Amino acid sequence: MQLSQYSGKLILKGGLLLYSLSRFTGRPTMDVGFLAKSIRSELASLEKGVREITETSTGNDYISFEVAGASPIAEMEWRSALGLGLS
Repeated sequence: MQLSQYSGKLILKGGLLLYSLSRFTGRPTMDVGFLAKSIRSELASLEKGVREITETSTGNDYISFEVAGASPIAEMEWRSALGLGLS
């Protein structure tokens, strides 16, 4: 993500952030949460952005990700929560 155009637009939050800050002590998390900054909160925008991130060349040919689906998690008056699966 750091090498993509989305660097600085997705801010790590939640369990993985806390797990990282604790120097990887405690219980790991199974999901990753991001706060989107300057990105439209629509499923199509999320899928497009994540596809662009996963297609960014990093020099690592051993790990690859594909978007496996996206869906709304919560719809609130002041924010949207969207979920996206990777495989």
